[in-house]
Amino acid sequence: MNPELIWNEDDERFEAHFGNDMAWINYASTPHGIDLLHTEVPLKLSGHGYSQLLARFALDSLASRGIKAIVSCPTVRHFIDKHPQYQSVVYVRSQSKSIAMENYQTLKEAIDALRAAGYTVDFNIGPDHLRGEEREIILHPDDFHVDLFYRFEDNTDPSDESVLYAISSEKHGIKGILVNAFGIYSDQVSDMMMKKLKMH
Repeated sequence: MNPELIWNEDDERFEAHFGNDMAWINYASTPHGIDLLHTEVPLKLSGHGYSQLLARFALDSLASRGIKAIVSCPTVRHFIDKHPQYQSVVYVRSQSKSIAMENYQTLKEAIDALRAAGYTVDFNIGPDHLRGEEREIILHPDDFHVDLFYRFEDNTDPSDESVLYAISSEKHGIKGILVNAFGIYSDQVSDMMMKKLKMH
């Protein structure tokens, strides 16, 4: 079955349409390029290589416009590992943030690396702030910066994802981590917090 492939810029998705069914890669626009976030293929369409087809379509589409890809999606990352010719499409962060280019296999592995790099405070998210539990510090959106981020899929359940943020605050002189289930929604946090975290 040959799907209709569409770059849906309004909904920020690369889509493959199969009659009434659809598979897609959702993304977010960033100052450095387009962040490919997650690939979704319905169960009835799985096992036919459509995720690889979507990855190729997304990367080819970005390359045709000279746009770099930030690859947060494990499925797309795996596709690029198998097809290294697409490395030229991938945005490479500066060496000062070389830790961001590591391909960690597990959430624990990434957390351990960030701990070793000085991100020692555990943050929890509130409606309009981050709270550093150990030191009872409240960080509002203007008080912190997202240095790095990683997304992880559960191999047994691709819909079960987590996002790990590396957070720093020059104002308070602290660095730490925030772990959140995939997706931050507007009914959970303020518009400013939504914008600060979603842009990554």
